[in-house]
Amino acid sequence: MRFENENTFRKLLRSNRESIFHKKYDDAIEVIKSQFGRKYALLIDGKHVSSVRSFEHTSPLDTRIVLGYFPKGNLKHVNRAISSAFKAFENWRKADYQKRIKIFASAVEIIVARKFELSAWITFESGTDLKLYRISTRQLTL
Repeated sequence: MRFENENTFRKLLRSNRESIFHKKYDDAIEVIKSQFGRKYALLIDGKHVSSVRSFEHTSPLDTRIVLGYFPKGNLKHVNRAISSAFKAFENWRKADYQKRIKIFASAVEIIVARKFELSAWITFESGTDLKLYRISTRQLTL
């Protein structure tokens, strides 16, 4: 399995179809906007775990935009997460390299398929101006 950069922006630019890039990014922004204000749970040992306390996370781009509500974990949550991580690592270190490669290849496929959505989230998470972020996303896809 050999990695090849898909050259998304460069290919679209060369073929005079830059507008496709912008449309995909704009569509991704609309997708994530529909998820603003969602409530999230902790994920410990592959299970969703609730917490009594939570906090609101807003975008530095516009603090009126609530990106989500996230649980505040406690010491019990931390200890469970650490214990789970140690168990998971034992399984990971025993896995042969071919299985690990397959896991990473699957992760790459998911990231590539959702790259515009992930870029849109990063825009709102970091507070980057949308025009500036379009430039950054272009660079990632050159």
